[in-house]
Amino acid sequence: MKAAFDCIPCIIKQAVEAARVGFVEETRQRQIINRVLAFLQEADYDVTPPELGREIHRILELEFKLGDIYRDQKERLNRFALERYTDLKKTVYLSDDPVYLAAKLAISGNLLNINGSRQADQIWRLIENAHRLEFRINDFPQFIEDFINAEKILYLADNAGEIVFDRLFIEVLQRFYPERNHTFTVVVRGAPIINDATLEDARLVDMEKIARVIDNGDNAPATLLSQVSNEMRAYYDQADLIVSKGQGNYESLNEEHKLIYFMFRIKCPVISRVLEAPEGSLIMKRSDLSEIHKISCSSNNYQKV
Repeated sequence: MKAAFDCIPCIIKQAVEAARVGFVEETRQRQIINRVLAFLQEADYDVTPPELGREIHRILELEFKLGDIYRDQKERLNRFALERYTDLKKTVYLSDDPVYLAAKLAISGNLLNINGSRQADQIWRLIENAHRLEFRINDFPQFIEDFINAEKILYLADNAGEIVFDRLFIEVLQRFYPERNHTFTVVVRGAPIINDATLEDARLVDMEKIARVIDNGDNAPATLLSQVSNEMRAYYDQADLIVSKGQGNYESLNEEHKLIYFMFRIKCPVISRVLEAPEGSLIMKRSDLSEIHKISCSSNNYQKV
């Protein structure tokens, strides 16, 4: 999907946050903001929002040498989530519908705030409120049907911290559908950008114990197929079903002719208008342009495990 003017405030906000984290000196912070504003004056808005974001962070890296400024926060958030992993798993397996609850948690894990000082409290609130969460767009019943009939699953991860919830969702799917012999390939970013998960985050949460893990060869805050590695593109082309986490991946892949399930929380007014759902809504949406025949999404088709 194309970038909109409403994307500009979001991009500027990211740049301001990066400037504050990367430099103490107000002079350097001002230089970053001025450089970003100059870029936006000349930017081509006939691209996706993640492509604009990629260029902004390229400027921050090449011209201001910011590097992986969120590394410590990401590691801390991963560890907070891991310390409560046993409680998360217990909550899921004791629920009436473990697969459904794990899916909701996988999306709601995106609510964790990397800049927050009370990550532990955030995770506890997620656990406590998980049963009350509902999808605004709910293609979960159809996901189960498509998942059962698929073999090669490509799972596009999103953020640090959230990746712990992704691990739980994958483990639950493997536990309740072992006879299907699914192969999972989890994809992370090829280089640090904002709070997105990289190989370092995947290894920290032991994702490699349950799935193949690769990076996509790119550092955009999404999946830009024109920029990913040949390895990533091969896995994408061969996948029977793709799980796409995060709004950025929706913005970059929503027009693809593949069977994709977009799992994310709406974070901006643009996506809110496109999907006709309020900001903050949890979304599990089947791709509209799938080449695979669409099956009825009636809730009667899904049997709770």
